[in-house]
Amino acid sequence: NEKEAVIQYIGLFFYCFTIDSSNLSYILLVIYEAFNSLIGQLSLLFINIIATLASRQISFLIAVADGVVNFSSKDISIIGQT
Repeated sequence: NEKEAVIQYIGLFFYCFTIDSSNLSYILLVIYEAFNSLIGQLSLLFINIIATLASRQISFLIAVADGVVNFSSKDISIIGQT
């Protein structure tokens, strides 16, 4: 469950503030692995959401990600064709 995983990561984050420095390298490794796991889960979620979008919606997202401003629907359809 994604919500449970996020809660576990938050709990681990706050636990890190209560430990002594002798366990710091282990805790940092656990945080690194937890972060990568969370990124992987969110990437899969993003892919699943993107798969349901129409090509025009995807083209709009590409334009926004590219920093395009003040564009029209005609501009978006051109971006989608490249």
